[in-house]
Amino acid sequence: MADTFLSYAEEDRETAHRLADALQQVGWTVWWDRRIRTGHSWRDVIEAELAAMRCMVVLWSRHSIDSDWVCEEAEEGRKREVLVPVLIDRVEPPLGVVDRSVVPDRIEQ
Repeated sequence: MADTFLSYAEEDRETAHRLADALQQVGWTVWWDRRIRTGHSWRDVIEAELAAMRCMVVLWSRHSIDSDWVCEEAEEGRKREVLVPVLIDRVEPPLGVVDRSVVPDRIEQ
């Protein structure tokens, strides 16, 4: 199980990959959906990783604000008080999901 659960919209995969690499370079373990092995239940794997995470980073973009999956994952992070929201576009995260300060993106796009 990883230290950090990374939630993002599929359209933001390259940014998510760069962030995952950056976090790993400073010693954090990162789980994101690119690590689901063939033959494993996608939902079961995600639920196990959500239960084990120490921190959740959510990349908020014009794509992720409309993603039911990202919103559900973010809600779980919020409930567990481990949510770190990161804006990668100038958007407002969904109402009720984010109740903390949002970190502006510093990843080169």
